Amino acid sequence: MATKFTLVIPAYNEASIIRETIKTICDAFAALCPCPWHVIVADNASTDHTADLVDAMNDSRVSTVRLKEKGRGRAIREAFRSAGGGVVAFTDADLPISPEEIVQGLRMILGSECEVVVGTRFAVKSAAQERSFLRNGSSMIFLMLARMITGLRASDSQCPLKMMNERTTPIMLETEDPTWWSELEFLLLVERLGIAVKELPITWHDRYPERKSTVKMVSDSLRAIQEMVKMRFHLAKKLEALRVQLHQPT
Repeated sequence: MATKFTLVIPAYNEASIIRETIKTICDAFAALCPCPWHVIVADNASTDHTADLVDAMNDSRVSTVRLKEKGRGRAIREAFRSAGGGVVAFTDADLPISPEEIVQGLRMILGSECEVVVGTRFAVKSAAQERSFLRNGSSMIFLMLARMITGLRASDSQCPLKMMNERTTPIMLETEDPTWWSELEFLLLVERLGIAVKELPITWHDRYPERKSTVKMVSDSLRAIQEMVKMRFHLAKKLEALRVQLHQPT
């Protein structure tokens, strides 16, 4: 059983919501988390003092990692390096997935049901009614592209909950994409390595309805295709290195 759990929250210019998010997480984890836990806010080159606001909370259960260069994937990897072992997960700063469901995923890993937990908005038991039509539609388009181009098997590549045990954290660290496509890269590596994965159906919470989506359908779709093609043909070397780290036969 892992001795601790770390939740990573990549955040870019989230000053208006970050303290409420942190308080919600800490209150829930204090009551529910079955092992020692810590929260790391990976400040993604914010210009609105997001990290300063977190540090000003003066909560020993929460720390910050500050990046000089923007990039969600880059921020997640840097925070994972700071976690120092145990089970590590990440989710979004607007907390669309409840802390209770995050703890549910943690219990799945602690109970040896799997090594990796992946949230999904598209399983039968999921509920994403609070998401806008645009966000649901764009997610489905990206998922269809991922399946056609990369052979992805997971039902949801971009749900903002990925959790892994200590043995499998090197997979996340081996990703290279600096943006949110690092999550797809992670899933493709996990699937090709045959890691034991379980999907966790989640209920989507739009806690901050005034917060605007940053999705840009045309430009994001074009970049998605480019990155998917690159991933399809450039995973082999990473798989070799990871099999050595994970002590898998080549």
